[in-house]
Order: sequence, then C-alpha cells, then structure tokens
Amino acid sequence: MSLEQAGRRLAALLREENALLAANDMDAAVLLVGEKQAALAALERALPGSMTDPAMASELRALAMRNRTLLTQAMQVQGRILEMVARAARAAAPGAVRYGAGGTRRTDGGALALTVRA
Repeated sequence: MSLEQAGRRLAALLREENALLAANDMDAAVLLVGEKQAALAALERALPGSMTDPAMASELRALAMRNRTLLTQAMQVQGRILEMVARAARAAAPGAVRYGAGGTRRTDGGALALTVRA
C-alpha cells in the first residue's frame, strides 16, 4: 500500500470516528479501534516513502487534531458519568457495608468500587 493510499484510508476512518464522537455514539466509535490501528500500521509501513500530496498531509493533520479533541471530550464525559453513578450509588445505600483494600470493614463512607465496561 502506498503512503497516499494509507493516508486516504486513515483519513476516511478519522472522519468516520470524528462524526461518531461528535454524535456521542461511543459504542460505534469503539468498533473502529481495530480498523484505525490497522490503518496506522499501514501508514507506518509506508512512511519510508514520501507523501507527495500536501493536501492529504494537511487533511490528516487536521483530522488527527480534531480526533484528539473529540476523544478528550468523550473521556471527560465518561468520567463525569462515572462520578454521577458513584454519587448515586452512595446516596442510595448510605448504610451499606463497604470494605477497604485490606479487606477490613469501612464505616466512613469511603470510596465505592464500580466496574464499567465500554
């Protein structure tokens, strides 16, 4: 695969992922991770060549910057959601028995452990 082909493939995936992230469709965006990794690997393999299309290089740079911003925002939103869930769980069970890291009982209302899968 040429550098331009690899760049076009990565650009298409970044456009798709950016649209999904902008629409807050995290489930669909996560499904693109494998394809994005493969496209990045193809781009790295093609790097010894040179990209002759400056417009493609510029577009890839802009798409990558937008992708970074959207991913950062998505992570911040997920963090806020987890904080809300943890607060709600503590409020719903104020007298619940909790255990600390050493397995001892906690009565101070310390941290509540949650497991979340994307």
